[in-house]
Amino acid sequence: MDGDPYDLTDANLELLIKPAADTPDDGPGVVVLSTGTGEITITDAAGGAATAEVSRTALADPGTRVWRVDVVRPGSRRTAMYGPLHVVNL
Repeated sequence: MDGDPYDLTDANLELLIKPAADTPDDGPGVVVLSTGTGEITITDAAGGAATAEVSRTALADPGTRVWRVDVVRPGSRRTAMYGPLHVVNL
């Protein structure tokens, strides 16, 4: 990892799991988890660390989705991480 961690002090986090990158954030099939609703816990604000609990139902169907984590503060929303999410039945 390069650089300093992103300070999450006084921030809210949102994790969006979407069927496809072009799906609107409020579109069908989008799962939104956040610190405000309790699925995400900031574990080290100064160190930029958090954990998220994703329900089994959000990952019930195999396939490829996309995910994104936004850091939200009043008047500001920044995407911190994003990528593909591959769900495979084992």
